[in-house]
Amino acid sequence: MSCDDVRIMYISWDLDRLIESGRYYFWKNMVDNHNTVLCEFLNPNMKLFYNDNWFNRHLGTVIFRFAARETLRYNDIKNIRSFYRRYKPDIVIFEERLMDLMRFKGCLGIDVPKILILNDVHNLQKHFVDIDRFIEENDIRLCLSKMKYCMELYKDNLNCEVKWFPWSIETSIFKNYMEKKDYDVFSSGIVSPVYTLRYVLKHLDKDNRLENLNMEYQSYSNPGFISGVDLNNVREGYARKLSKSKIFLFGNSIYLFPIQKYFEGMASDCMVMAPEPHDSKELHFVPGDNFVSISQNASKEEVIDNIRFYIDNEKLRRKIVARANETINKYHTTDIRIKEFRSYLPCVVEG
Repeated sequence: MSCDDVRIMYISWDLDRLIESGRYYFWKNMVDNHNTVLCEFLNPNMKLFYNDNWFNRHLGTVIFRFAARETLRYNDIKNIRSFYRRYKPDIVIFEERLMDLMRFKGCLGIDVPKILILNDVHNLQKHFVDIDRFIEENDIRLCLSKMKYCMELYKDNLNCEVKWFPWSIETSIFKNYMEKKDYDVFSSGIVSPVYTLRYVLKHLDKDNRLENLNMEYQSYSNPGFISGVDLNNVREGYARKLSKSKIFLFGNSIYLFPIQKYFEGMASDCMVMAPEPHDSKELHFVPGDNFVSISQNASKEEVIDNIRFYIDNEKLRRKIVARANETINKYHTTDIRIKEFRSYLPCVVEG
């Protein structure tokens, strides 16, 4: 079977509520151009509340609030099966965060080969026995790992072929917008004990050694969970802010994940400054060449010294930015990742 003939059903959250660039743009492109249909529903971990007061009536605001973890509901499984019978796909694809709501137990009742995308190895390790049983019961023929460094762990514990499937970036959105550099340093991300470096980064603008620099730290909940928000404008607004920044500074968690911020910043004409992530060699992320590495446990003084050095050395900074853009366009665009992904499909269908 030609990979162009493979019909795909991707089971997911409502992608329009996700601001995440890699997942959103990849699957929207697959739907538009590659014989793929989305089976979408609201995140079962979210409960919807509408507070009927003057403020919300006038703004049309709907409030989402995180609720206690639930199992995937029976009606959700029923809808997935109905969608499958209507579309008759050759392959069904889903991510582990969705099937984790089933506790990786039971059969979906869908009789075609499946692909399971694995994201968070640190949470998955606790469920390897259940995941392996789930793989066998549901004819999962391929697991795709977002991180290459943990592939051997998956291979040792799961009876399934595993391939690497890193993030990608949509370069029609994340790009150089040719606008004035309004920000010397831009940083973003939710602060938590998992993202320890962000505690330091969030308050850098209060240090008098940086008082002459224009800096911003943006820490917000996913705006996709608020009704009435034009998410295309939110995504492009974020991309434009990166393009208007000289330095994009962030922490990548205590687990050193190669998070999407690397891809977003390196595509957007700003210099990425962040801890060196796992898989950096395989991703072609080279410290000092196409991004600047800082320690996960960096002190405020160390971060400030790096900021001042690269702000004052524009020629070097621009050289790093140019190489970052080359790296993204050579290895990590949405189109490149889709070609890699589709090359896996015939062998999955044929077994």
